[in-house]
Amino acid sequence: MTRRTASGVRLLEAVILLLLSAAIVRGATFLVTNTNDSGPGSLRQAILEANFLGGPDSIAFQIPGPGPYVIAPLSQLPSTSGPTIVDGQTQPGYSSGNRVQLSGASAGPGVDGLVITGPTCVVIGLVIRGFQRNGVVLQGGGGSILLDNRIGTDLAGLAAAGNGGSGVFIQDSPNNRIGPSSAGELRNVISGNREGIAIFGTTSDSNLVVGNFIGPNVDGTAALGNVSHGVMVYGGSGNVISSTSSTQVISGNDGDGIFISGLSGSTGSTGSTFVAGNRIGTDVTGTVDLGNGGSGVFIRESSFNQVGLGNLISGNDGDGVLLLSGATNNAVGGNFIGTNASGTAALGNSGDGVSLYGVPLFGVFTGVDGNRIGGIGSGEGNLISGNGKSGVRIRGGVNRASGNLVLGNRIGSNHAETTALPNLEHGIWIDAGATDNVVGGATAAHSNVVFGNFLHGVFLTHASTTGNSILGNRIGANVLTGVTVQAGTRNRILANSVFSNRLLGIDLAGDLVTPNDPLDSDTGANLLQNSPVITRATGTGGQTQVQGILHSAPQTTFHLEFFSSPDCDASGHGEGRVFLGSLSATTDAAGNAAFAGAFSTATPLGHFVTSTATDPDRNTSEFSACAGLSASYYTLAPCRVVDTRSPGGSPLTAGESRVFAVGGSCGLPPAPRAIAINVTAVDATAPGHLSVVPAGTSPTVSTLNYRATQPRANNAIVTLGPSGDLTVSCSQPGGTVHVLINVVGYFE
Repeated sequence: MTRRTASGVRLLEAVILLLLSAAIVRGATFLVTNTNDSGPGSLRQAILEANFLGGPDSIAFQIPGPGPYVIAPLSQLPSTSGPTIVDGQTQPGYSSGNRVQLSGASAGPGVDGLVITGPTCVVIGLVIRGFQRNGVVLQGGGGSILLDNRIGTDLAGLAAAGNGGSGVFIQDSPNNRIGPSSAGELRNVISGNREGIAIFGTTSDSNLVVGNFIGPNVDGTAALGNVSHGVMVYGGSGNVISSTSSTQVISGNDGDGIFISGLSGSTGSTGSTFVAGNRIGTDVTGTVDLGNGGSGVFIRESSFNQVGLGNLISGNDGDGVLLLSGATNNAVGGNFIGTNASGTAALGNSGDGVSLYGVPLFGVFTGVDGNRIGGIGSGEGNLISGNGKSGVRIRGGVNRASGNLVLGNRIGSNHAETTALPNLEHGIWIDAGATDNVVGGATAAHSNVVFGNFLHGVFLTHASTTGNSILGNRIGANVLTGVTVQAGTRNRILANSVFSNRLLGIDLAGDLVTPNDPLDSDTGANLLQNSPVITRATGTGGQTQVQGILHSAPQTTFHLEFFSSPDCDASGHGEGRVFLGSLSATTDAAGNAAFAGAFSTATPLGHFVTSTATDPDRNTSEFSACAGLSASYYTLAPCRVVDTRSPGGSPLTAGESRVFAVGGSCGLPPAPRAIAINVTAVDATAPGHLSVVPAGTSPTVSTLNYRATQPRANNAIVTLGPSGDLTVSCSQPGGTVHVLINVVGYFE
């Protein structure tokens, strides 16, 4: 699928802004000097004169008196047919907040505020309110700019005074810019209307919606709302909805924050819309819930759209991002979904963080396929935490939900991955006929962190949920299981780090430990695949060795994976924090396959080794019963590793501790788990005792008691410090004493 990067979005914005920069060119100027409906000095007359001259022209305002300056046309104003600038900032008193207001209160039904059909027009600094249809209509020529307008609000921008249609309606018009492109330009406030902005038609391409408040008040702190969606895209391609020098806030609307559709009502396809850097569902600070009544972003019957990088999508009453039937090959990456702007606290959407749903819509039976949630590039992963339902949900419904990728995300944690911000259902829920989706992948960049969610980490349900892959993820500290396959088959669970979940690491059928059965002929979730039986696990030479047997379907080759964990579930079955490696094992006619192997990762003493089995049809088992690690002992010919009498040496004095490096000498490996030694005290000048402990630790017990002038010896097993060294401490009081240590064996 096509993958758009942040640099690609910025390049597109730059090209469009360059094309639009020539729009603000002033020629003849026509003055509006009164608020009359028509006649000399009226806005209507100024538009007619500008159209007659053909432009580029300007319309300036010089209405006398203290105001308010309310122009209330009695019928539709003429459309601007040439390049024209309508500049409300020229009105005396503008700087003190006394703007020119264009009111539709007396215009009657079917009337729009301003209709622009000519190219490269500019509307600046007006209040446009109360029309029964749209506030501003952009048709035809394109390349127009709207700046610093309040469309659908009162003069102060603090209360709704909406237009009955869209605040801004773009119909078959390309390359328009709604909002500022630089720090010297001011945003529009577009609130109180039916939709905030509607982009409609096959030629409505490459429009920019940037840096506006769409739904909030003028301060971005409270919701005024548009009655339907904040921004609606119903046709065209290459449109950009983004922040620039000003943060764009799309919040408090009754419908969805952003709605992108190619369904009925559109005259053509919709796609390749770029949504980046917005705050969708929060206030301008990104810390207060001003949720939209629907989803933050809703895409249906549309392809190759990119949601991200840099959106904050939180606080919405629906899902954060919803991809419905026909939404294919879209990308959702680099967003915070369900948290505050810093990713440190929950500000959840009421539904799922990201939802993919193949429900039939208006008789259209197309799936939700080939979408990417997250990414492997820098900054492409999402933070999806704190939501009211699941972090990510993929549902097939009647239609497909197939070939979707979930990779590189943090789901259930804070931004720093130091604490949980749980989604209140599952981390990832794959359901109802979702097939052949992939969660994670082959490299660390593909890995999702699924941490601390309120139910399961990954949850697969419904018999038709098949062929999905859970690969290489870190799945930990979820309140129930790491992964549950409640129903469905051919769902492979490979090379994940699964740890510290309250219940099982992997649970088939949702009934906790599933016992192995003869010949593994049962059915159910992942065919209730039998797990291996590990009969021995040892650690030597920096490796972990395993032996065991698999009882399963006869004459079948299985993929076995092995893991280590510091603890074991109370059931006796484990999880798998560290992936050790894999083996193949083929069963005989009786369904038995012995296996043995060694892996290059060491497992500490006291940890446990577990295993899973995956059949050729991709059904993965639960984790096996835990096998505690056994240490192997290697005998050495006695060899001296410490002798304080050696040339230049000196005896230990009372209260002294001395470190000796012994790893790698006398046949020892560099860092054995423990060594067997014989300790001898000689030439003591007073009674005392010696303690031999790992380097870097304090002595707590005596290894050898001695008397003055009498040699004494004792055998001991001691562990070493991380560098293969040990500390010998002499008691106080204790005189002086020479120490001899011979090594006779070691453990690994």
